[in-house]
This record gives sequence, structure tokens and C-alpha cells, in this order.
Amino acid sequence: MADSNVLKSLYRDFKSQIDPKSIQPSVTVYDREKEMMAFQKLFRDIRLQVDVGLKLHQMRRNTVDSQFHDVFTEIDLLLEPVETAQQSIFEGAPKFDFVQPDGTHVKANGFRSLLCVLKELLSCLLYYLQKYARDRGGLFYNAADSLSNITAHARALQGMERICYHANALMTVNDSPNLHNSGDMRRSLLSLLYTETVCRDAFYGRCLGFQYSQGLKPILQFLAIAMASYEDWYKGTKDDPIKQLLNSLLKGGKYIQHPTQRGVKIAELTDDCSIYFAKAFWSLTEQTAVKTAVKLVSQSVDVSETLEVPAKNVTVDSVNGGSVTLQPPFSDLGYRPISVSLISHKLRDGQPFTGYKRPPTVPPSTGLIIHFHGGGFVAQSSKSHEFYLRWWSKELDCPILSVDYSLAPEAPYPRAVDECIFVYAWALNNLAFLGTTGERIILAGDSAGGYFSIVTAMKAKQLKLRLPDQVFAYYPATLISSAVSPSRFLSLMDPLLPIGILLSCLQAYTGCLASEEVQKRRKEIRDKILAAKGYVIPSTCDPYVAPKPQTRWDKMKGGFQRSQTTPEVPSAPKDSKAAPPARPPPPKSTRNASVGSKPSRPPPPSLKNGGKAVSMSVGSESPSVLFKPSAAKLEEHEEEENEVFESKDEKTSSIETGQSETQESCKEEGEEKESEGDEQGLTEVDLKAEQQSDSNCTGQAETQEDHRQSITSSASPFFPKHKSPGLRFGMKVPSKEETLSEEEIEALIEEVMATFDDADITLKDPFISPVNSPDELLKGLPLINIIVCSLDPLLDDGIMMAQRLKSLDQPVTLTVMENLSHGYLSLTGTEQLNAAYAKSIAMMKQALMVGVQQENNSEKES
Repeated sequence: MADSNVLKSLYRDFKSQIDPKSIQPSVTVYDREKEMMAFQKLFRDIRLQVDVGLKLHQMRRNTVDSQFHDVFTEIDLLLEPVETAQQSIFEGAPKFDFVQPDGTHVKANGFRSLLCVLKELLSCLLYYLQKYARDRGGLFYNAADSLSNITAHARALQGMERICYHANALMTVNDSPNLHNSGDMRRSLLSLLYTETVCRDAFYGRCLGFQYSQGLKPILQFLAIAMASYEDWYKGTKDDPIKQLLNSLLKGGKYIQHPTQRGVKIAELTDDCSIYFAKAFWSLTEQTAVKTAVKLVSQSVDVSETLEVPAKNVTVDSVNGGSVTLQPPFSDLGYRPISVSLISHKLRDGQPFTGYKRPPTVPPSTGLIIHFHGGGFVAQSSKSHEFYLRWWSKELDCPILSVDYSLAPEAPYPRAVDECIFVYAWALNNLAFLGTTGERIILAGDSAGGYFSIVTAMKAKQLKLRLPDQVFAYYPATLISSAVSPSRFLSLMDPLLPIGILLSCLQAYTGCLASEEVQKRRKEIRDKILAAKGYVIPSTCDPYVAPKPQTRWDKMKGGFQRSQTTPEVPSAPKDSKAAPPARPPPPKSTRNASVGSKPSRPPPPSLKNGGKAVSMSVGSESPSVLFKPSAAKLEEHEEEENEVFESKDEKTSSIETGQSETQESCKEEGEEKESEGDEQGLTEVDLKAEQQSDSNCTGQAETQEDHRQSITSSASPFFPKHKSPGLRFGMKVPSKEETLSEEEIEALIEEVMATFDDADITLKDPFISPVNSPDELLKGLPLINIIVCSLDPLLDDGIMMAQRLKSLDQPVTLTVMENLSHGYLSLTGTEQLNAAYAKSIAMMKQALMVGVQQENNSEKES
């Protein structure tokens, strides 16, 4: 009882100091010194908790102790490479910041976003470590839940280590301020191969939405659960829809109760994602029930009409005094009318009305918003975005014309672009019919719609049509390619825009969607290259087990049963009179115990230090030693660290020097192991077993060392030379069958690159990727307002578009919405989202009121 009280008193000193609910990453407000100190404190506090956990579970008395010891060891191995990558990204991230034309610094880019995500993950990990320290030994302590939370965040930290390492490599090859790696598709391909080794199920399980605020997290978790449940219905037989619906609801409950299965399901779904599944899931908002619900909860409007733009030639006045005739789009689908939606808060003169009771009309508005909806180029329509369009119509007091362009993959590029510019020209000829005088015309769109708003302005300039007054592009996709950027790494953990869906949408829009045979061949080549490089693609069959032999994660299969169970005694035959088995002799450590009596349990080794309890100072960087750790385990730990962090540079050499000093100290402690074994109640059999396990680990390390040079000699900047984070995390020694020469690997890479036709299309077509368009198409455009989100995989797309326009002295503004995800305009329910809506409306209201203010000023002067 006294020993237990001492342990409880030690843990009371490590009460939680950080609550993940109160920590929100900041992008625009950024203090480098404070941020660096915050990271250092996080790493220091996590190491403190890990050290205590390692020492308390050193003896491995049961399976739970072994599992805790294993996960603490893995966290300890991960902290150093994560901290090294974090410091490198932290130093180089400011070089990629955007500077507004007025000199204002927008301190946001994909590198900074990765740092914010890493900070959130470390904070959550520290929270659960401290919660474990605080609750351990309590009446309601749940060891299984605590172990699951710590293990899930440890596996997520493993994925973040790989992401940060690769982002650091991307920083070294990209010239500031270029965030995209679009010029070298080979490097982008290697980057995609490398990201396949990240355990994505860890980000979609217990850690789902950890990077978002507490108000936004439940919304994204609900959408992720809905996607996983809908996938079961989508692949099932649809003969009985009621049965399938009930089955889907039951599966949704399972994914709520079991987050691990949810993570596995979403990871599998996004890895082999069919573009038709994404199209079907996102189109759920087109159901009649959803549309009715939107009309009930959103702002009421007088006009909500669906119109059709006829497939006839449109002649529009040009800016040079002539006229331009546009033919209706024909590619892929032939001539067909284009559907549009007209939304107006008030019925204005000239507008169509088909309702039951005609409201009073008001004069035409001076402004008009032409809107292009999002949906990844493959799904949704103007009705899906009607919720916020109704609010826009009321707050901005002008009609909104939303275009329902044709969707991929049935109608790839350039069908949708041709339809958008055709509707824009038709609107210029029918301003009175739309209820506006057209003094101020604004193009607006989100995601794919943001892309169309920019490209439509470029097309209008090329055709010498009247240009819109301003363009509002919300989190646009401006690089339609498989090229990587630091923010696109966020798609490895994003619940709304996972990497599989993102790449499939981009390929579907360019018309380069690969067939099933090509996708299968790509995966085969991917597996061969990664196996030859020493990487292992994580399996999703068991999220707590890495797919490689002889790892500590394999021990997680054992569950939470005690390891010291009584062996089963085979029963003797009924006819035989076999004597009962002899009772095993008492352990030698119980010297004073009588034969047959229950040996007294020795006191915990953490309480032994010359017969006195050890105190620990709170907040100290290195706590006092609770007990002397096992020399065998420390030597094994040091061998792993030498295997992981070996390198040829000076910085790593200093690390190895420190490790060698630690090994010498461990050997000195190992000399006292035998005396400690008697003191702690260990038997000679236990000591021999530990020595045997140590010799086995040493032999395995020697086998791995024989193949080290063959793995690291051919490493590229996108395949780390060090086995990051080591053989215990997604690394293995290639077998003879898996070993490939450099020529064979190069041939496989060339074969895969031949299947990606989007590289040629992106570089040749001037409109498919606005960020790569020629200067003559970008010069002379109106003011383009780009609104991006700090946690959006397409963050760098918007930043690079702003950088490109600024380099041409074009008017451009860049606004960053902090801590928001992709598609925030379609979400609602939190104060953070409401504040973002208000900011967006204020910007658009200012743009629409410019013409009115100028007219008022001219009347006063006259």
C-alpha cells in the first residue's frame, strides 16, 4: 500500500498542463521566437513523460506493461527525427511567405501549415501522456483506452515524421518562393511513391480531425463516418434499398463506436478510390430531401429559378468597338443547353417568376455575381451551394447567376471552361432579364469553381470581351496536375479531400483517368520500387501492427491478457492413475519463504535506491532516475538509435558520439545487473532469458548491417538515406528477390511516368493550369481576390497563383482563413465559420459598392 501511495504521489506532479481544446495553430499571427520555444517545450515535456513511462514499465510484469513499454520506446525513437525535421522546416518556411502589393506579409504556406499540424499532434500526444500519468492507479482507470489513445497518436506521429522529412526534402529542391514541384514530374512521382508508406489509417481513426478546432472537428468526423458508411452501401447490392439503408446506419454506429475500424475503412477507401464513388457520395446533396432541408433552414428568397441557356450562337460587343460571336460548346457531349440558377433575395424588374404568389418588384440592382460551384470537377451543382448563395443574395443585395457546368469524367476539359465563358457572354447580353444594370459584375467560385472564375476572366480577356470588375476565388485549384507541394501533403490526413480522391478528380478533369489495368500495374511497380528501397507499405488489416516481422507493434496483437498465465496441464486418461504434476519449486529470490507458501511480491524496482524512495522535481528537463533500467533493454535501444540516426554529416556525427557515451554508461550499469536481479526478485532463468533475447537482437542487427550500403547508396532526396525512422517503422532489409539494380528501378519509373499523360497536357495547354499560363493571358486581368484556408491541401495553389500575379504587377489580394478546412463555405454551425462568412461578405460588399460610391461622388460634384 505504501508503494502504491508513493507511485500516486509521483504522478500527481505530472498533471495535465496542456489541453488540446485550448491550443489552436495560428498562421497569420506568428512569433518565431515564441513558436520555437513552444515546440521545444512540447518535445521536452513529451520526453519527460516518456522517460517516466519507460521506467515504470521496465519490468514488463504482464502484457499491458510490455505494450506500454513498447509504445513509449517507439515514441522515444521518433522524437529526435521529428524534432530535426521540424527545426529545418521552421528555418526555411519564411522564405516562401507571400508579400502583398502594399507590403503586408501574409505568413502562410504549406510548410507553416505542416508545422501547425505537427504542433497540434504533439499537444494531443502530450495531453494523453499526461492524462495517463494523472489517472493511472485511479478507481476508474482504463488501461486499454489509455493504451489505444497513446498508440494511435504515436502511429500518427510516425506518419508526420515521414511527411515532415519529405517536406524538408521538397524545400531543398524548390527555389523560393516556388511551392510547387511541377517542373519535374519525376520527382513528383517519387514523392507520391513515398507518401504511400504513410499509415493513413492512424489519421482517420482516433486522431481524426485533431488539427481542427473543437467546433469544426465534430462536423468533419460526421462527414468521414458518413463516407465510410456510404461506401458499404455503394458496393452492396441495391436490390432492397431499405435493407441497404438500415445496414448503412448500423455500419455508421460501428464506425462511431470503433474508431480504429473507421480509420482502416477510410484508408482503404481513399487508397483505391473510384472517381464514381466520390461522384456519388458528393452528389448526396442533390437529393430532394437535402434540397428541401436547405430551403427550410437557409435564408428565404423571392427568386430561385432554374433556367437554360440555349445552345445558339451568342454575339457580344467587344472592348475594341467590334463584336465577337461565340458558338455553343460541342466537345464530348455535343450541342446541348446549359443549366443555370438565378437567385435573388427580392424580385426585381425583368426577372422571371414562376411561384404561386408574385411579390412586389423592386428596381434592378447595380451589381451581378456570376457563381461557379465546387465539387472537384466531378460532382454537385448550384443547388448544392444554394445555402450560402441565398445569404449572399440578401447581404449583397444583388442577384446571383450560378452555372451548372458539365462534370467530369463524362465531360473532361475543355467542355466546362467553354460552358462557363459561354454563359458569361450570354449574361452580358441579358442583364435586364437577370434583374441588374450590370454596373458591377463579379465572378466568384469555390474550389473547382474558384478555378473556373479565374479561367473565365482569362478567356474573356483573350476574346476581348468586357472583363469582370473583380474575381473572388475561394480555395481554388490552380495547378491541375499530380505535382506535389507541402500543403498537398495535408491530403494524407484530410477527411474532406483525401489524397486518393484529390488525384482522381484532377486526373478525371484532364481526361487522363487511368483504367483499372493501368492502376493495377502502377501499384505493382510501386510495391517493387518501395521494396527495393527498403520501404514497407503499411497494411490496414490491423492498425496497431506494422506490416513487418519482429517489431514491437506485432506484440499489440496480444490484447490485454496477462502474460504470466498458468500453463495448461494435459489431462491424464481416465483409466490411467497418473500422479498429479509436481509443484514447481519456489523461485530462488524468495529465500525466507517456506516451501509451498505463496511468495511475497517484491516491492516495485522504482522505489529502490538504497532503500529510500526517490523524489522528482516537476518541470525539470531530466528527472531523477526512478530506478536503474535493464542494461539489456538499453543496449537494444541504443543499437536501434545507432541504426536509425547514422549519417555522415557533422550534426549526426555529434549525435552518434553522444550515443556512444550513453552506451558506455549503459555497460557500466549492466555490470550491476546480476546484483539487481537478486535484489528485485528475478530468477536465474529470467536473467538467462534476457541475455538470450539480447544476443538474438544483436545478431539481427548484424544481419541488417550487411545490407545497409545497398539500400542507402541509391537513395535520392525523396528516399531518405537514413532509415527514417528506422527498421521498426516501415523499413526492412530487402530480400534477394526484392533487390533491384538502379537500371531496373529506372526502367520501372519510366514505365509509370508513361502512364501519366497529365504532365504533357498541363505544360502545353495555357488554360488548364492558370498558375502556369503565359504572361500575355495574365496581364491585364481585373483585381483577383484569392481566399485560402490554412489547413487546406490546396493552400499552396492559391498562394502560388497570387505569387504569379504579383510577379506580373497584377492587382491581387491574398486572404488566409485560419484553422479552416477546404470547403468551409458549405459548412455551418460554429462561430469560427460564421466569422469567416462575415469576412467574405464584407470583402464582396466592398467590391460591389465601389461603383455606387463613384456614382454618388460624381453627382455631388455636378
